[in-house]
Amino acid sequence: MLDRGQDTLSVNYFGAVTTLVSLHPLLQGGEAPRAVAIGSVAAYNPPDEPLIALLLAGDEAAARAAAADKDGLTLYSATKIALSRWCRATAITPEWASCSTLSGPDWLRLGSTARRLPIQIDADASPR
Repeated sequence: MLDRGQDTLSVNYFGAVTTLVSLHPLLQGGEAPRAVAIGSVAAYNPPDEPLIALLLAGDEAAARAAAADKDGLTLYSATKIALSRWCRATAITPEWASCSTLSGPDWLRLGSTARRLPIQIDADASPR
């Protein structure tokens, strides 16, 4: 039987990471590699750090078990926070940065809505 809360973890975090990791060899061989991970303003909700730690550790079974007593917003927010942290930590590794999947001045273009959000971006990622 499906559990929508626990399935949120499997799809939003583990599915996204698996997809990006699976695409990595193709990105490395591409002429203009691009991959997108979708975040959410839900990541600004108070974080459930123990659950996020399980997600980042790659322990899907333990994360799903820990999710059993949590509400949907907490689970959704945790997946978006964890995905954002995974992307930020992974993108700067030599393995990922060397294939230019997230490098150069064009790696981030913010729309007018995103520019109004309270996010920090470095000097190389200024909106155009």
